[in-house]
Amino acid sequence: MTNYYAEINSAAPAASWVDALLARWYRSSHHPGKTRLLRLALTLTGKSTIIAPIGGNVRMELDPADYVQREVLLHGTYEERTLQLLDQLLKSCDAFWDFGAHMGLYTLQAATQLAPRNKRVVAIEPNPAHCQALQRNLLLNRLNNVTLCTAACGDTESLTQLITPDADNTGGSRLGAYSKPDSRL
Repeated sequence: MTNYYAEINSAAPAASWVDALLARWYRSSHHPGKTRLLRLALTLTGKSTIIAPIGGNVRMELDPADYVQREVLLHGTYEERTLQLLDQLLKSCDAFWDFGAHMGLYTLQAATQLAPRNKRVVAIEPNPAHCQALQRNLLLNRLNNVTLCTAACGDTESLTQLITPDADNTGGSRLGAYSKPDSRL
């Protein structure tokens, strides 16, 4: 496992006034066509992601084309009760392991809470594209207590195929050896 700072060459993404405006508007009262209007606004501004605040002082670079990231953008959270439980459990933890870290919602929360106590987070994510997004989110929040490992976990050591899902639900990656037809279709 390597520390992500050793592998990333680009600077941390920076939030702009466009990000702040789009995030605030998207979180305002709902109306029909809001997601289509957001896509149009992103196209017109040449952006594909929005940097938005989520709980506390954490910010994330979010892709509104993805279901989970769109929900985080809309509500500022996802699986809120799970995050509340995680907050409680982290108070007495010395480390946190996030298997299938995706874009890093749990990793960011854990790293933010554990950093003042000099405690570590290990994020394991098999999809290289998700690892890059997580790296950007870690840099965006200046978190350096995370070790990011691009790998899959299983009960035996082997090579397998990573099956990536459609762009509208990137959290559905799965390993070829364990793949079954997508039951959500």
